[in-house]
Amino acid sequence: LWMASITITMRHRSNRILHRVQLEIEDDLIFRGQTIIIPKSLRTEMLSRIHSHHFGVTKTPERAKDHLFWPAMTEKKSRTLY
Repeated sequence: LWMASITITMRHRSNRILHRVQLEIEDDLIFRGQTIIIPKSLRTEMLSRIHSHHFGVTKTPERAKDHLFWPAMTEKKSRTLY
């Protein structure tokens, strides 16, 4: 078992903090809190898996958001899940 923690901070050119995220790496998986960050190469497959277990318009995105993450996930999910 191997684990590491990384904090990424994005700043505006005025040095104001725009966004800070803590990532953890464990057994070749990258986590943002309790959610797994999905690499670009697996996003389409993960969307298909989420869709195949469709729990309704409200529950499906909630369940996905509880377990998975990638940048702009919300926009892509809404086009694919419904």
